[in-house]
Amino acid sequence: MQGINRWLVVVLLTAALPAVAQAGGKSIGKDSGIVPAQLEAIAGSDVKKVTFTADAAKRTGVELRAVEEKQVPATRRGSGTVARKVVPYSSLIYTPDGREWIYTSPANLTYVRHPIKVAYIKGDMMVLAEGPDVGTQVVTTGVAEVYGAEHGLGH
Repeated sequence: MQGINRWLVVVLLTAALPAVAQAGGKSIGKDSGIVPAQLEAIAGSDVKKVTFTADAAKRTGVELRAVEEKQVPATRRGSGTVARKVVPYSSLIYTPDGREWIYTSPANLTYVRHPIKVAYIKGDMMVLAEGPDVGTQVVTTGVAEVYGAEHGLGH
């Protein structure tokens, strides 16, 4: 299953690049002088803070949702219930090394990749074993575009 998810990320990134690379028929990126996202290094980390322009966020369709706490089955097979953090499955992204991440949004138009551990996935709900605090805003749509911006794809 993990291999399928990795291929899904590759397909999404590939499909998203034209949206990130075009703005109203005009080329964007370093050579055009139009830069849709600013990157800022985070001390002691390989992760970069990504800040989109309002137009870039609109073009990429970024949507957010808060991390929730819900009573869910303790295991995927459903033995008892436990309170766990949950986010939409669409929030998940795997890096090439197989690590699991989501993007949090600490400020308007700003996104930071955050490591998580997935307990299990059921339908479109992802139950977290580890992740950001309840109430934290996470990217649910546009994850591939934010990842591409963080890694300089499409710029």
